[in-house]
Amino acid sequence: MNYLLEIKAFYDWLEVNQLSTSGIALWHALMHIANKTGWRDTFTVATVVLSTKTGLKRDAFYNARTALQNKGLISFKVRTGNQAAVYKINSLVSIMPTQTPTQVPTQTPTQTPTQVPTINKQNKTKQNKKEIKPPNPLTGEVQQVAQGEGKKTKREELKEIRNSFVFPQELHKKVNEWLLYKKEKQQSYQPTGLHRLLAQIKNKSAEYGEQAVIQVIDMAIANNYQGILWSKITEGKRGQGDGTGYGNYGANAAPTKNQKQQQYGDML
Repeated sequence: MNYLLEIKAFYDWLEVNQLSTSGIALWHALMHIANKTGWRDTFTVATVVLSTKTGLKRDAFYNARTALQNKGLISFKVRTGNQAAVYKINSLVSIMPTQTPTQVPTQTPTQTPTQVPTINKQNKTKQNKKEIKPPNPLTGEVQQVAQGEGKKTKREELKEIRNSFVFPQELHKKVNEWLLYKKEKQQSYQPTGLHRLLAQIKNKSAEYGEQAVIQVIDMAIANNYQGILWSKITEGKRGQGDGTGYGNYGANAAPTKNQKQQQYGDML
């Protein structure tokens, strides 16, 4: 596929077809992922990833996905368990009707020159409004219904997100320890929040190192914080230069006013 040509064809198609803003957002998200895969014929992507990219809630996402399939723009297959759905983008460039010049019939003496553009315009409009028939569903596809058949449970989504992030063994254990700590405080994460947390841990680990992230998580647990205070990573590095470390942050002293605000303001 050619990314730019597909986008141009998509907006040409929208001139004579109706599609919700949710459907448009989801089509662009799927095209972006298909492009990253190198335009593989089919690809898999988790529902929570698409929801994050489009900003669509669960019901709006499923309705938009079904609409795209009914319009013939995509095909998808829902799989059981924690497996992500399989998607296929249908090329609009290849299925849009080819625009060819309309032949002008021989005019009789009674016809005026102004009739020729009218005939061409009518024929062109007919070509543009030609319906695109939806393709056959992917083999073994489970059909989505309005009641939400085939949707993943929240627990399955959380497990899928957790398994999508791979950390070194020591950091992996510390992340699980933090998640257990939050569960004990009855503050378990929602799917979007968990994805943001793990992405932030991954980014901070790449920026400051695995041990710095482990130490700042330990500090948050030891001080019964609501969230992880990422600002403490840079403070810890300065403290190490002065002969102090993460273990000295608030262990015995009462938190300052700024620290109290951070305990809640930095919560993921």
